[in-house]
Amino acid sequence: MRDIESLLRDSERRRAPLYYALLLKRIKKNKIANYYRSQKQMSKILEFHTLANLLPMIDEIGFEALKADIQQNGLIQPIYLYQGKIIDGRNRYKACLAVGVKPVFSNYEGAESGLLNFVLSLNLQRRHLSTGQKACLAVEVLPELERQAKERLRVKISAIRKGEEVEKSEKSRNIAAQLFGVSGGSISLAKQIRESSIELFNLVKSNELTLQKAKLQLTQKAEDVSKLTQPQPVELTKIELRRIAELVAELGITEDKARSYVVKRRKQKQERSKETTTLREVKFRITEDVKTRLQNFAKLQGKPISEVLRNLLEVELK
Repeated sequence: MRDIESLLRDSERRRAPLYYALLLKRIKKNKIANYYRSQKQMSKILEFHTLANLLPMIDEIGFEALKADIQQNGLIQPIYLYQGKIIDGRNRYKACLAVGVKPVFSNYEGAESGLLNFVLSLNLQRRHLSTGQKACLAVEVLPELERQAKERLRVKISAIRKGEEVEKSEKSRNIAAQLFGVSGGSISLAKQIRESSIELFNLVKSNELTLQKAKLQLTQKAEDVSKLTQPQPVELTKIELRRIAELVAELGITEDKARSYVVKRRKQKQERSKETTTLREVKFRITEDVKTRLQNFAKLQGKPISEVLRNLLEVELK
């Protein structure tokens, strides 16, 4: 008869496979839970820095190629963080999450004043941006450069008060031109396009339109608007032309002011005539003497002969 100790050992051996199976199942379950928990935490914690958002994301084809490369070779270049936010590597970060590869991070350890230069140096070397895209990015970076310029000015004023020597500072536009490798004129043109049409600016920024083509479209749009808003020339009668000449001679005003006055009076008469009863055309013959007298009278009144006759008839018929 087997002793109690051997029976217990046999019992432990029989229970061992089940125990280890349950243990492996629990470990696997915890790993899966930890993976999804870490993904959830990363999605909540890791935000994109405002400087990173200045640069455009890659297109869908490029993103699919990046996912395939990371899935096959892993993440080679780390994702850079500053104060817990991504300053470089938004596309790599999204691709890692999409294919289930653990991202590799590296913290920026430099001063905050050099953060912009760091982000731009990483991206401008890696990306093939057109002149228009660089100019648009320079325009969007200008507010940050101006903020830094104000800070430098504050430090400079403090140094001057202490009697220290200070160096002459560059303009923000010139600094942006040096950072992006474009001319100051291109930056000014991109700024003008942005102020006039944000749609055209976004097309240039996404490299769907060049700076010069956007400028041509902007010029064409301005010409079309000018044509629509420009008043149509008014054809003046001989009497109105004579009235303009009289006003210039008598009042000493410019011809443009006299023309505006005469045109305004005509519009007022037209508006009044719309409010009155519709007039019918009446033809009759008069002698040359009467015609001359009517013309002189109408000239004195500053009115057309037809209006003078109508007023005379209305008075006689009342």
